[in-house]
Order: sequence, then structure tokens, then C-alpha cells
Amino acid sequence: MRIMIACRGLRLPAELNREPAAQKISEALPVQGLAKRWGEEIYFEVPVDSGLDAKPKAYSAVNIIGKLLKLPREALKAVKPGTTITIEQA
Repeated sequence: MRIMIACRGLRLPAELNREPAAQKISEALPVQGLAKRWGEEIYFEVPVDSGLDAKPKAYSAVNIIGKLLKLPREALKAVKPGTTITIEQA
């Protein structure tokens, strides 16, 4: 499923994968969370109850739910912890 991730004036096209957590998020759209940083990674909690689908190497327990279709690295560096991120249908 195609989605849009919005934050700080950025609108980033993305795609959800077929994992159970991603499907639950797609059913709950739009959802919002506050950005957290770990190196160059940005992650955030959303109000969806789901167990872990995979075992990615991350600072805390996470589910990889999809991927960005474009990766504007320089623009993403401006996303600071606490920034609101919204996931919505594309």
C-alpha cells in the first residue's frame, strides 16, 4: 500500500510492506507519532497494538513496516527528536 509520510513540510512517498504490523497501521491511518533519532535513523511510536514481526538491529524494539520511495538524506537530517510525523494514505 502506498502511503505519504509528512513532517516539517516534507511529504515523502512510501510503501507499506505485507507484515502484520504494517497491515494494522494501514487500517488505522492516519496516525501520528513523535520522532526519535538513532544515528541517521528516524523512528516513532504509533497508536497501534502489534507484536514484533522481525528482529531488526535497532536501539529499541521496532517493526520495519515499509520503505521510503525517495530518500532526501539532507532534508531528513533536519528532523529533530520530538518532531511530529504523520502517516496517511497517499
